[in-house]
Order: sequence, then C-alpha cells, then structure tokens
Amino acid sequence: MPRIAKERPDDMDVFFMANRTLSDVGSYAQRHIDSPAYLLALPGELDNLDDRYKAQGLVLLGFSHFVGGGRPEKSEAIEYARQIGADHVVYALFSEQGQFTHFIAFYAAADLPPAEDPDLRKPTGRVN
Repeated sequence: MPRIAKERPDDMDVFFMANRTLSDVGSYAQRHIDSPAYLLALPGELDNLDDRYKAQGLVLLGFSHFVGGGRPEKSEAIEYARQIGADHVVYALFSEQGQFTHFIAFYAAADLPPAEDPDLRKPTGRVN
C-alpha cells in the first residue's frame, strides 16, 4: 500500500485513487450503505488485511491518502464510504518525524450488485 504524503484536502475525494483494475467502480456508488464497517489498523497490518478482505470476496474500490493531524478522521471516512458504496473502511496512520500520513482503503462486497431494491443493498456481513 503506498504511503504518499499530500496536503490535507477539504474533501477526501480530492485524493481518492480508484482501483483501476476494477472496471465498474462507479456502479458501487449507486448502492445505499447505511453503516460501513470501520477498522483502525496498524500500518504493518495493511497488506495482511488486504489479503484477508479479498479472500472473503471483497474488492478494493480505491483509497485516499493525505497529510493531516494525529487523529483519524473516522466520521469523514465513513461518510465518504457511504457515498462511494463501500461496505468496509480500513484506516491507518503513518507517523514520520512528527508528520502524520492518513491512509484510508475502501472495500465493497463483490457479490452485491447495484440494485434498486433496498433489500439487495444490505451488506452480507462484516469482516472480522
């Protein structure tokens, strides 16, 4: 997972990098997600978590990264996840010489097609 420092954006999507290998990223935004799962992870756990999430059928929609304060912006990350149709948010803070880089990955259940029926939009479960 890349660690690229940027200035903190006013909106998280300024630095959202969509997963270019996923051809239908935009279609996930049509889904309604009430309460995305949120996980604050240690930076060293990111690769392992990415492997676990993908093994459980989740796809990486993309990620955001920026330089900011020393606290996670949990509510903003969850709200952004709702907007892009992500079921899961993985948040990590990298600290280097007193500067904090925020890294947020957004995952969605691949088996949940965009749908007009609200019952089909509910996540199937949480990744532990």
